Parts: sequence; C-alpha cells; structure tokens
Amino acid sequence: MSLDERTNKTKLPVSSIRRTLSTLTLILIGGLLLHGSVHLHARITARKPYSPFTVYSEIKIPGVSFNADNTLVIITDSNCHYSRDSILFHQSLVRQAVQLGIASMLVSPPKRTPKELLSVAFTKHVEIDLTTIKAPGTPSVALVSRSARIVGLWVGQLGKSEQTALLTRLDGDMHTIHSGDRLTGVFPTSMVSHQLGGSLLVDLRARAQFQAQHHPRAINIPLDELQLLMPLYATPGASITLDCSVIESGMCSAAIGMLKDVSYVNVKALDRGASSASCFKGAIR
Repeated sequence: MSLDERTNKTKLPVSSIRRTLSTLTLILIGGLLLHGSVHLHARITARKPYSPFTVYSEIKIPGVSFNADNTLVIITDSNCHYSRDSILFHQSLVRQAVQLGIASMLVSPPKRTPKELLSVAFTKHVEIDLTTIKAPGTPSVALVSRSARIVGLWVGQLGKSEQTALLTRLDGDMHTIHSGDRLTGVFPTSMVSHQLGGSLLVDLRARAQFQAQHHPRAINIPLDELQLLMPLYATPGASITLDCSVIESGMCSAAIGMLKDVSYVNVKALDRGASSASCFKGAIR
C-alpha cells in the first residue's frame, strides 16, 4: 500500500472534525458561563441589602448602653458637606441638651469628626463605621429612649422649621404639629388631646405594630389601605392628624400626599421628624 493510500485511510471526514470542534467549543463556553455564574451568585448573595434604622426601631451601637430616659445622638462625618453646614446647629442642640439635663452622644467614622464638635460637651463620643449601626445618612439626629428605641429621627441638613421642631422635641414632654411644611403648634403631653380637638388621629403602621402599642386616641389604617379605608372614617372636609411620631418622615409625607390626591386637604402631622438632603442617604457604601 502506498503512502498516499495509508494517509487517505487515516483522514477523518471534514464534517466529523467540524462537529467535534463545535462540541468542544460549546463545552468550553458552558464551562466559562458556569464559572461566571457561580462567582456572580456568590457576589450577589454576599452583598446584603442595606436597611438603615428608622423611627421606632432600635439603634445598636457596639459597647454602648442607653442609661438615660432620653439620649440625643448626633451622627456626623467631616467628609460630608451637609454635616459641615450643620455644625452650628449641632452645637446649639447640644447646649440645649445640657441645659435640659439630657445625655448626648456624638457618633462619627474614625478620624472624621468635625473638629468644631470635638470641644463640645458630649456625654459620649463614639468613632465607628456608620454601616455597623445602619445609619440612614449624615448628618442624622436621633432621640433614643432607655430601651434603645428611636423615638424621634431627623435625617439631613435641616431647615429652620425642622430645627425648631427638633429643639422643641428635646424636652420629652413637648410635642409638635405640622401643617404642610409649617410648624403650627407646640404643646406639652398634657395638652395633646386638647390640641387634637375633634381631629381624627390616624396611625399608619401595620396592624401588629399598632396592636402592640399606640396612642389611645388613634385609629389604625395601614398606609397601603389609606385611600381605600379613609372614607369609612372621615369625609374629605374633616380634620385629620397623622401620628408621625411612630413612622419614618418619608412615610408621613407620602400619606399626606395620598390623602390630598383624594381631596383630603385638612391633614396635619403630629411629631413629624425630617428627611432632608444628606450624604449617602438610605444606603451607605
């Protein structure tokens, strides 16, 4: 047998070679995709969604216990221009807390405390990664009870009305009423019922939260049922007051907007916090 004949016998058909190459290519691509998907899945599962603390949730700062009836907590960061622009207000806030005998705490990232606040008479200063305590942004001011529950929360650089409301709320016995963005009432706990008058007080939390604790005058209409159920309790011309002391400020504002959309225009907010311009608001990375 000649050399050419032997060579021809060992040659594979072209179609067979193509099929083999196609199969190997598919296997290679599949392996790369599988490898990539495993790594992507690992990255997705490792990165948990950031859930900042809100009003009426607990604030957890490692190594810190809240031993006073009320503690003023100021969360700030010298790298944040909203924090720097709030320094004068924070200084006056702590001075007011000292006069009222209220404990105060300064919380900031390591080596990022505004130097103007270092000389202020805070009861305690904590330097910590703000993601550890799930801060909603800087600056933030929280009023915290002995049980570490946040009973008042103001996020961002505050306007004059919001500053006045916060200074008022430092005294745990004082409350505020807002009509739109205007602060229209300041009064002690003993006068809450009088100030409400015939207004319908509405708690917007979930039913389980409402049943656990609520204002004795309040009725419960969860936010997602507000437009549907409000006509059962009040006509569009009625006076309605939302209990914003137990919900996040954004939820309070959303509820007011929802009621206005269905012609409820006489809506006020009891003890509303604030949610203004801040650094890394809602998600710290």
